[in-house]
Amino acid sequence: MTSNIGLESIKDIFFLTMDDLINLNIDDSTAKAMIQDVSANRASGFTAVQWQDKKIMCRFAPEHCSAILSEFSKTEPRCSELTSSSTPTNSEVATRAIALFNLGQQAFSQGEWWEAVKQYKKAIVQQPEYGVAHAQLGIVLYHLEMYNDAAVNLEKSIAFSEMSAIARSNVNHHLSLVRSKVSANAFLDTHNVKIVADRKTLLQISIEAAFTFLRLHDLQLTRAMFLEFGVYYGDSAKMIATLLANNSTNDHDGSAPTLDAFDSFHGLPEQWNMNSSHPTIGFAPTGTFRVLNASKLIKDLIKSYKNLKVHVGLFQTTLKSYLHDRHRLHEGSVVAFAHIDCDLYSSTKFVLNALKPYLRKGSVLQFDELVGWPGWNIGGEFRALEELMKTSGVAILFMYSAGQAVSCVVDDLR
Repeated sequence: MTSNIGLESIKDIFFLTMDDLINLNIDDSTAKAMIQDVSANRASGFTAVQWQDKKIMCRFAPEHCSAILSEFSKTEPRCSELTSSSTPTNSEVATRAIALFNLGQQAFSQGEWWEAVKQYKKAIVQQPEYGVAHAQLGIVLYHLEMYNDAAVNLEKSIAFSEMSAIARSNVNHHLSLVRSKVSANAFLDTHNVKIVADRKTLLQISIEAAFTFLRLHDLQLTRAMFLEFGVYYGDSAKMIATLLANNSTNDHDGSAPTLDAFDSFHGLPEQWNMNSSHPTIGFAPTGTFRVLNASKLIKDLIKSYKNLKVHVGLFQTTLKSYLHDRHRLHEGSVVAFAHIDCDLYSSTKFVLNALKPYLRKGSVLQFDELVGWPGWNIGGEFRALEELMKTSGVAILFMYSAGQAVSCVVDDLR
């Protein structure tokens, strides 16, 4: 229930009991959930005097606005009507702001984001220090990718509101998301990275670049390694295997290049920490991305894609064994393409260090989570790549991006 109500408006129902809600024709299960939310999030320091306008109960449940208001007062206007007075009193200004905020909440819950923005802004005109309206406006602007405006409103919400710890952590988390997007965009602009529509398009560009690399160096497909680290349920592996088959001029035995894909399928081997203080979504715990019924998934992938080979286990074991066999069977092997979806700094660092001897100028590396998440520029895949560049003399040219994914090529080896 609380997903569709304001961070502040939940305080209004501190003065109601479950029976009160049921008497307003709110069903038992919803009423119980609302009361539980209140008990879990009860804030201190609020008096009945501060919230005596609780008759305007559409503050917390716009979908029940009409029933609630008519119960308290047969002549009480609905939310939409509360915004129509041309010469409101001070109390009416507050009531109008509340009603406008709720209209924004209702639009937000229905996915009408631009309408939500419109109503939140109107509420703020009525009450410039309406912290919760600033918070919700900032969150919606983040989803609309208007990051600078989102940051301004989220910062104002912190300055203007006396929030619970949970509410403040939610606003701070969104502020971290916004700042990470702003810094990522600055990074991409600095490196003249071209933005493409989606990850599928990015993979297509990367695979085409890998085949161009092979042609320029006159390399046989048997010497080329096409790799993926982090398979999960195989969405990207399927696309890469298909692209390899479609782009390949088949080698002497008539087969397309093989995609060697690596994953333990047990999820993250350690916690993925982000630059966020949110108690539940500011990190990804160990085991996140674990695949259920992995053995069936692997069998189905191999059966459907003849040029796909899956290596099951931790990278530290499977990649080491693979490279040893590769060197023995195909001396002079090089990385033509590697899709690195490791998320973690430690895993990415291991993969990059293991692959370094096989990199050549023109080798294509596509990272799935390189930029744009809270803490991207101090951890994760970016930190591992940055260390490789600083310590190993590998120069990287950043080329294309889709969301948090970035495709790049090795520009120099020193």
